[in-house]
Amino acid sequence: MVILFDIDGVLIHLPFYFSKELENRGYKLASAFLDKFFHSEEYLQALVGKADVKKLIEPYLKKMKWEKGAHEYFIKQFNFEIQYLDRNMLSEIERLNKKGVKCFLCTDQEQHRLKFLKERTEFKSLFNGCFASSDIGFRKCEKGFWEHIIKKNNINPFETIFFDDREANINAAKGEGVKGFLFMDFANFKKNLFELGL
Repeated sequence: MVILFDIDGVLIHLPFYFSKELENRGYKLASAFLDKFFHSEEYLQALVGKADVKKLIEPYLKKMKWEKGAHEYFIKQFNFEIQYLDRNMLSEIERLNKKGVKCFLCTDQEQHRLKFLKERTEFKSLFNGCFASSDIGFRKCEKGFWEHIIKKNNINPFETIFFDDREANINAAKGEGVKGFLFMDFANFKKNLFELGL
């Protein structure tokens, strides 16, 4: 059996976006500009590996009066976010590993954040690998993402489980034969594992 795990909303639970943290530090325009950027078509290009997020974000950082550059911005954002790794989820994944279940990350991520998460968290030791939008060229809500996983990685969809907090991603996975579960909270996740005999 193979289990695929989304990162944001499943393995990381932010109480609020980093832009709010910056506002608390005195960058009063942070939410206005950063929220706009992370919901833009430009950012979607970075998610599928067609653009460098550090170059794209620069104009937005200047507008909010951030003078330290994109690299420093992202280091601070990423360090803020990994404080909120779900330790209960990571413990469960460690338990699944010991049972012989192959666990993979399955995520929409741009390359810089993906690299940071792999290097600065337990992800590297806990997971057998990672399927990321910026490597594949499609997002999880797109058919091409799942076709790539199944055809190029010898993943049997009928022996694969996927946990994600977004219905569109679950539906796309189910369309290719993967058994998807909508992640709501840890208790419900444990219930799903019990139903799967895990």
